Amino acid sequence: MFFDRQRQIENLLKKYIDLLKKSADSFEKGIYIFISDGLSETFQQYAKETHKFESEMDSIRHDIAYEMYSKTILPESRGDILRILELADKIPGCMQSVMFDLSIGAINLPDYILEDFKLLIKNSCIAVRNVTECFLGIFSDKNKVLKLAKETDSNESKCDSFQHNILSDIFKNSSDIGFNVLIKLFIEKIGDISDYSEKVSDQAIIISVKGQI
Repeated sequence: MFFDRQRQIENLLKKYIDLLKKSADSFEKGIYIFISDGLSETFQQYAKETHKFESEMDSIRHDIAYEMYSKTILPESRGDILRILELADKIPGCMQSVMFDLSIGAINLPDYILEDFKLLIKNSCIAVRNVTECFLGIFSDKNKVLKLAKETDSNESKCDSFQHNILSDIFKNSSDIGFNVLIKLFIEKIGDISDYSEKVSDQAIIISVKGQI
């Protein structure tokens, strides 16, 4: 645990992690609403909420950086925490970008990819939730970090598989080059969610093993 003088940093980290959980929930619900109802008012609300969480997390990350540099913390420990935050910050950014693409009507999802698309979204969000618990584990439970990191790696592999299936179906069924390129970039953006989640869990293992927190 942090020493008493570092308690504020720990509290900020926990607040950051809580917002990451909320962001994943909002993202997943919004995507499912989009699949069933299209560009509905409810979907747009979830898109705005996802953006709000991303902005709040960015602000907290800057607060954490300020606190870490203004308090007596070993440079190596400080670097590890800022590194994991930099990686974690990519996750809500990806989710916000996906929601934005959908909200402006830039993406049409063919029916033949929807089953794998839903599984891609589901497992991407599972990976994010695993990461939030993994992140918390660096404060107290190395075994928990290792277990959750392994689960995150498994989810990332599943996401790779679903991503491959979707893109294979797209290029098999569509001859529209413009659409194919657009949907490929969009699906890869979703794939980045689990990729960054895996990188965060790997960094959590490093911090936990060092026992610096």
